[in-house]
Amino acid sequence: MRLPIFRMTSFAFGLLILAAASLAADESTCVLATSDDSPSLNKITVSIDVAGSLKFSGGGKVEKLPLRVTGQLAYHEKTLQRPADAKSPWRSVRFYETADVDIKIKDGGFKPALSAKRRLIAVDVRGADTTLFSPRVCLSREELDLIDVIGNSLILDRLLPGTKDARKVGDSWKPSPKIMAALLRLDAVSQSDVECKLAKISDSTADIEMTGALSGAISGVSSDVQIKAKLRFDRQRG
Repeated sequence: MRLPIFRMTSFAFGLLILAAASLAADESTCVLATSDDSPSLNKITVSIDVAGSLKFSGGGKVEKLPLRVTGQLAYHEKTLQRPADAKSPWRSVRFYETADVDIKIKDGGFKPALSAKRRLIAVDVRGADTTLFSPRVCLSREELDLIDVIGNSLILDRLLPGTKDARKVGDSWKPSPKIMAALLRLDAVSQSDVECKLAKISDSTADIEMTGALSGAISGVSSDVQIKAKLRFDRQRG
């Protein structure tokens, strides 16, 4: 049985990005764009904390069971391709050090695991479509669900404005629906008012706030999502 443990109708999440930057025109503006020599090897950690209810239907009635998911993923990611245009794929390879998740449903539960043979994972993102696979041995459905979570680290740079024009505090921009679909692991986004705003600039970092709501679908099921996120942009490392 496949449980859609990471497909939530509403959630809030925070993202910490030590990503891209270049020199600012002055202290009140900065360029929010990935530099050509930005680090291509990163250590990523993902904390998972989900609470809610799991719905089962049968016999003409719907039963709700309490659901709690906690866990942590940790991996090294090597970026192989970071294209300049939106049509080309983004590619990376990851090695997972940790993939521990504990799923509790009412009085029972289980702990999916990623086997040692499948800790090397390739990632390919094309538009809103994301593919994760093991080059050595095929992943099981349970293993894929374990690592296919929201907030894909490969495409966090795509939340940036996408231009090298200097931005000042208070400036805002809207990530495209395809980027939001890929980030949230939705099949498609039909409507979105999600907006990013440059909230603060310091000598070394720029703080970005992302808020808004969107409507989309996953496996034919509609999903309404509320977004509240914070991003930190490293101006020194590029």
